[in-house]
Amino acid sequence: MSGLDELKSRFFVDTDTRVDHLIFDLPKSWWSRPYEYAWCSSFAWDGAVVLDAACGISHPFKFFLGERCRLTYACDQDARINSITEIVAEVRADIGEEAAAQAAARIRPGGPLHLAQANLTALPYEDACFDLIYCISVLEHLSVNDCLQALKEFQLP
Repeated sequence: MSGLDELKSRFFVDTDTRVDHLIFDLPKSWWSRPYEYAWCSSFAWDGAVVLDAACGISHPFKFFLGERCRLTYACDQDARINSITEIVAEVRADIGEEAAAQAAARIRPGGPLHLAQANLTALPYEDACFDLIYCISVLEHLSVNDCLQALKEFQLP
């Protein structure tokens, strides 16, 4: 593929690139994540300031971005996103002890990964402050009005 063909909406197919390990081994039950993470990670770059919107508590993409990009903000509506202890406990429950250790090692106060509780319809960030915004497998769960409001919140520079 070249140019805008890479951005066309379509279903994943078995021949697409996938990652089964992103910070830690991905659970087999997360059938779409290996494809989503492979595709989404291809857009990240070192100097970027990014948002992982509705990042999930145990999902590793925020940790990947925290290591790859200059600054990473990750938000979720779940209040546990504000607690390192609760994040690590959720990773442990969902994936296992080794994954929990990997996650714990990547959450450092004052580091490049900034976590916050937030609703997608009212993000706590200044307008046009991100180079990239990721919102993986979330918008389809919102009402039409909330989806439109979230997209307005996502406006890039």
